[in-house]
Amino acid sequence: IGSPSAKVSLVEYSDFQCPACAAYNPLVGQILTEFNGKIIYAYRFFPLSQTHKNALVSAQAAYAAHKQGKFKEMNDMLFNTQNDWAEKDNPQDIFTEYARKIELDIDKFKKDMDSDEAKNKIQKDTNQGTDIGVNSTPTFFLNNNKIENPGTYDNFKKLIENEFRLVYPTSVLFESISLFQRASPLPEVAEMLADMIKNDELQICV
Repeated sequence: IGSPSAKVSLVEYSDFQCPACAAYNPLVGQILTEFNGKIIYAYRFFPLSQTHKNALVSAQAAYAAHKQGKFKEMNDMLFNTQNDWAEKDNPQDIFTEYARKIELDIDKFKKDMDSDEAKNKIQKDTNQGTDIGVNSTPTFFLNNNKIENPGTYDNFKKLIENEFRLVYPTSVLFESISLFQRASPLPEVAEMLADMIKNDELQICV
């Protein structure tokens, strides 16, 4: 999700039956809205099947929805209704109802949910996560660096803003200011902006 040319990436390893992942889901949604077009986000399946009995099948349901272009809709529905299906013996029936609600082709959804393609994709994500040290969910990587889970939206936002400062160094900003100083009919405005950046009084959004 997001711009392929973005210089800041956020990768999440997550389990749909994980209560902590459900709690973080709205924070991730806020981040994607706040930084729309400026970051790229990738969801990675990491079902903790040893402790969450429906973690794998819920991941398969999300993958099946992805095959019809509605991963986000199924993602939100699974997290928002987690308590309704987490301990059910046959959650596939519930997931099929969710598929109807988001207007998926039901026959295709059922086929894709039980496909080897879905199972292989989930296993691939899980293996990749294990290889880079993922052992719990949610786990986030910001520009390929594992981060400590932020406890609040403000902390999450601050981590991403700090990453922008790293990928868009101050020297580049001053070069832009310098060009503006030479071209602007109001050089005093450019001087004021440069002073504010030096004093960390201005937050630059790129």
